[in-house]
Amino acid sequence: MARTKVNFDSKKQELLASIWQILLKYGYEQMSISIIIKELSISRGAFYHYFESKEECVDSAIIEYVNQSVTALRNMDNYSECAVVRLQKAIKNGISLFHDNIEQSKVINKPENAIFHQKLMIAFTKYMSPFYASIIKDGVIGKEFETSFPLEVAEMLLTLSNFYLDNILFQWEAKSIKNKIEALEELVNKSLGTEKYIAFFDFITMEVI
Repeated sequence: MARTKVNFDSKKQELLASIWQILLKYGYEQMSISIIIKELSISRGAFYHYFESKEECVDSAIIEYVNQSVTALRNMDNYSECAVVRLQKAIKNGISLFHDNIEQSKVINKPENAIFHQKLMIAFTKYMSPFYASIIKDGVIGKEFETSFPLEVAEMLLTLSNFYLDNILFQWEAKSIKNKIEALEELVNKSLGTEKYIAFFDFITMEVI
């Protein structure tokens, strides 16, 4: 029984990696179950063996992608550094993971992929925030930060940095970006209760967002 469960999970994870690529190729709206089974070279019965619906398989593929991103971020984290530096690097690495693949970003930001984009942003916030929160908690213990809501601050930080600063989505005027970044810096510093102003987003440029 245990071996069967392992085999099932392993095969499903393999399928999810392919489904992510199919999602990028066709977009959420155009990607039907018929297209999925054709691209995967499986039967309709095999599809329903692993997934209940198109939405469920897409949600699972997105979560798998985000979890891999979180694992990558955790592997980049240096526990020997202070919490401030760790959080600065986590923010920079997190934004880079999401925005560095320009072609992928273009696909995700297409109007017809609005549902896909929304699902991805939600998954990033939900599954990456515990990692950010763990750094904030270490900062609270080390007296670098002062907040009673590490997880909630992490969630707001991720939502704003990945959504509010998404220039492809909002098409902000170039001259307004500096003010938006400074406003976000101020909000994060106040939320973290830092004793002195800390630059968390000074690496961001129009090209990055």
